[in-house]
Amino acid sequence: MRNKNMITLVSIMILISILIMPVQNVSAYFENEDLNQEIKVDEISEVRNYEPNEALQVDDEVVAKEVVNSDSDVVVSQVSYQANTAYSGNGFNLSKQDMYDLARVVHGEARGESFTGQVAIAAVVLNRLKSDKFGNTVQEIIYEPGAFTAVADGQYYLEPNATAYQAVEAALKGWDPTGGAIYYWNPVTATSKWVWSRTIINQIGKHVFAI
Repeated sequence: MRNKNMITLVSIMILISILIMPVQNVSAYFENEDLNQEIKVDEISEVRNYEPNEALQVDDEVVAKEVVNSDSDVVVSQVSYQANTAYSGNGFNLSKQDMYDLARVVHGEARGESFTGQVAIAAVVLNRLKSDKFGNTVQEIIYEPGAFTAVADGQYYLEPNATAYQAVEAALKGWDPTGGAIYYWNPVTATSKWVWSRTIINQIGKHVFAI
């Protein structure tokens, strides 16, 4: 009788062990899964925090180290933030006020455009300055009635950012993405019949450029 009871007790213990083991395995499985899930979440978080730093973000404080015009061999290097600085070179002698007004035109007319599009606006003003069809000073060109929409609607008077100055400097150093244009306009909004009589030579962003 005693042996029978012992056998029964051993059988019960074995049965309990069999029942407990899967639970322990399941518990261990979920613990491992939780650990794996935690690692995966951390990895995703790390990637998400890293990606913005990898992206090339255009910022007012960013210095354009090198700008290349693919249509020519002009390379503008070390373009920097040149606020409150006069400029002399490439046939131009511009005062601090000239530089400021040029930057205001670029900012007012094209701040939503690409950097190339902003350089293009500066290039048009400089092309007019070199032409005998327009005024002899930056101010005469900018304030010519009807010449620039930004002057008429007041956006010209917004404070220009660093990118606008960089665009002006790039144009002064010889980069003309327009190919020599002296006119430009937005083809979606332009209503002047005369402006459409000009020969279009390029389009950059929202603007077409003409001679």
